[in-house]
Amino acid sequence: MKIIILASRAGAFYDQAQGLGKGLEKIGLKAEVYPKAEENPAIPISSDDVVIGVGSWRNWPELYQRPRHKTTKILPWLVSDDKVLDYVQEINQLPCLYTTSRFCQKTFVKWGVKKEIIKIIPEGIDTDFWRPLPQKKLAVLLKDIPLPQLQNQLVFLTMGGDGTSKGAQEVIESLAKLHLNNFLYLLKISKTPDGLNNMKKEISLAEKLGIKDQLHYIIGRFSQEQILALFNLADVYVAPSRHEGFGLPHIQAMACEKPVITCKGTAAEETSMPGKTGFVVNSETFSWTNASGYTVNGVRANTQELSEAIKKIAFDTSLRKKMGQQARKHIREKYECQKIAEEFLAEIKKSLYDKTHPISSKPNFST
Repeated sequence: MKIIILASRAGAFYDQAQGLGKGLEKIGLKAEVYPKAEENPAIPISSDDVVIGVGSWRNWPELYQRPRHKTTKILPWLVSDDKVLDYVQEINQLPCLYTTSRFCQKTFVKWGVKKEIIKIIPEGIDTDFWRPLPQKKLAVLLKDIPLPQLQNQLVFLTMGGDGTSKGAQEVIESLAKLHLNNFLYLLKISKTPDGLNNMKKEISLAEKLGIKDQLHYIIGRFSQEQILALFNLADVYVAPSRHEGFGLPHIQAMACEKPVITCKGTAAEETSMPGKTGFVVNSETFSWTNASGYTVNGVRANTQELSEAIKKIAFDTSLRKKMGQQARKHIREKYECQKIAEEFLAEIKKSLYDKTHPISSKPNFST
């Protein structure tokens, strides 16, 4: 009997799956993690195995329907940050659907999923890995990342598949309002149509506002160690996301003792402690069209409030340090992967075994 974690194609979902796998390892269990479930129909699954499907509701066929032919022990752990157009009827037949945030829960309910079957289990991270780095170690990890020459600039960082969905245009507008003399805005994005198309719009906006030279893009895939280094390089992680099912980079940044600035209206605000781990600014509803021509419904941060939040952090070194320390403490207490794994293991026993087995009968997972 094994625990198998299937992750959909998106990098963030694989990180989510790996976090759970690491947490299970810390409590003495081994899980087999398979990325890109859409591209791998031959994953070895037996009838005794427990499958945890990690991804979006759009990945329902790969994360539930396909493994359902091999085992009945499936726990979907899905996000929904927009319309749920398909599979609602089938989802409603489940005893339980797991999701990562209250925001996702509300979205599922809005589109017809029964609230009583939805349970929230947030994502977890290994805070032994996501941590502050000593300067010497940081320098080694940064040497192969294409960065500009740094001269004590204040570094703001946004990370995602594309910048705009993470609020990059709002950040650019807000930074331009401040007339800061010595800062760098780093954007780590993917080499995708949305990432590259939105980059052009962001650069055009920055040029119009006079801060183009302060933008620097890091494009493509990098190792987890290099991503860790980027978080440590930054002074502030700022991502007032327009839509967000959880916000994994937000908690990774906080674990690295970085204050985080985000906005209301998405799941990212749920992981923050406003005024303690950073700032959460107001937002308004907003829709835009992505590179595929799909209309995305989300929010847009209030740029005046965002500018004021950035200013508070930019000019107060002691505040940044204090918020960063409080942020790491918060993540270790609430989002450590071992804690999340223990919660999931309890759900496995409760949902899949307690109803059909005596209390003394426990699943014998591989270690």
